[in-house]
Amino acid sequence: MSSRLSFLLIFLLGAYAFQLCNAYSLYLIYNEDSCKEWHPFVVGLIMAFVAAGNLFTTLYVVRQKCTRLSPVKRKHLSKKYSMKYVHASDLLSDRSEDVPTRKMH
Repeated sequence: MSSRLSFLLIFLLGAYAFQLCNAYSLYLIYNEDSCKEWHPFVVGLIMAFVAAGNLFTTLYVVRQKCTRLSPVKRKHLSKKYSMKYVHASDLLSDRSEDVPTRKMH
């Protein structure tokens, strides 16, 4: 796992904990006797789903980064995403004579 991801992970997990704390606070507000509205419950539920989705996605990425790739998969991915140099003249077709050009008088 790269050091950049490790540095970012601290802030991400802190933000997800803050989202879960807000969702729980909204749930507590909804459970009070003075609250007659349904809005805090729905917003808290949405925030809880978003926080759980973010957390599971982050943990999945970390798990994926920590496991080693098999040599076959590594070769496939390196071939798929290779940054091989392609010259601009290779992209042009042989029909370059068909392109009209301006004649300078």
